[in-house]
Amino acid sequence: MKETRNINIPPLRYFQLMELVKFYKPSTLLEVGCWNGEHGVQMAEAALHSHNSSVHYIGYDLFEEGDSELDKKELNSKSRQFISKVSDKFAVLKEKYNHRFTYELIKGDTNEVMEDHSVDFAFLDGGHSIATVQNDYAKSITSKVIVFDDYFTHDHKENIPDAPYLGTNVVVDNIIDKAKWILPSSDPVREGGITHLAIVVNEGKPPHNKDTLLVPLLISSREDIQK
Repeated sequence: MKETRNINIPPLRYFQLMELVKFYKPSTLLEVGCWNGEHGVQMAEAALHSHNSSVHYIGYDLFEEGDSELDKKELNSKSRQFISKVSDKFAVLKEKYNHRFTYELIKGDTNEVMEDHSVDFAFLDGGHSIATVQNDYAKSITSKVIVFDDYFTHDHKENIPDAPYLGTNVVVDNIIDKAKWILPSSDPVREGGITHLAIVVNEGKPPHNKDTLLVPLLISSREDIQK
């Protein structure tokens, strides 16, 4: 499942994600599907900037254990990442913030290796099958704030990804006893549809950006800056 966007413009929902971290000021972070570590490092640093306490990050991914069979099952299109390379990025952050930041990375299929976690802020962006999304949610269900990536809606042509890609939709739509929101988005998908963040809040205020649609600001030249 790939997104269609100008290569110089990252998906806007990840700016929403960082805003959520700053808003909820977590001391413990969980990320399922940390891939190359970029979003995890950004979330951790956003959390560190939001308060003066320590921050602990937990990240799960298949890393180099992924294969084509799992990619097909979990609808993954991302490249393999070595856990050692990803760990190096977090080690830089740990050195920068001295004793305020700690982290742990766990390699493997979350259906087999994931433990129960109750953290301040969980970001679920791992496998996309219904079973895996349900597993990851169940393992983090008591966390204060849980954010899901890849909740899909129809685009302006009424297109939406096929049913096998809608694992997050199925799980989120069946959460009926908790406060939840689908954040506005304009992030397009190549196959058709729009990708959103969905958020469940077990403890805390409603998300401050629940009604805010981010729009990219495109600057093509120095003249545009001077105008």
